[in-house]
Amino acid sequence: MTERGPVVLILGSGPNVMQAADWHRSLFDHIVVINNAWQVRPDWDALVFPEDFPAHRMPPRVGPDQTLVDAGAFVPAQNRYGGFVFAGATMAFTTAYWALAVSGFEQELRGLLKDLGAGESGIISREGR
Repeated sequence: MTERGPVVLILGSGPNVMQAADWHRSLFDHIVVINNAWQVRPDWDALVFPEDFPAHRMPPRVGPDQTLVDAGAFVPAQNRYGGFVFAGATMAFTTAYWALAVSGFEQELRGLLKDLGAGESGIISREGR
């Protein structure tokens, strides 16, 4: 990568996630939260959640600069990286692929994967290395 890409903090449900509550916002270009992680800090930019996420667990208010990202947005991004079969079905991977797809650095990633021996699908096979 020739230029610095955006720094994206992705928060999930790990046991140490509360440490991120005190991290200075200026360290990150975007803060993306998964499911209940919106409760960790109020300055998140995007909340990624699956179709079965309970409505009563959603934030009571969404600010004008905050975005809700549902399956209609993250499934197409996931499919660009091989779909759930090849790219994984966990919300952590799903969120990371969505963030990558919307970051504008997808072309550079594809170039890197090609350099590493990946085919058009982005999958690195034993034959391609």
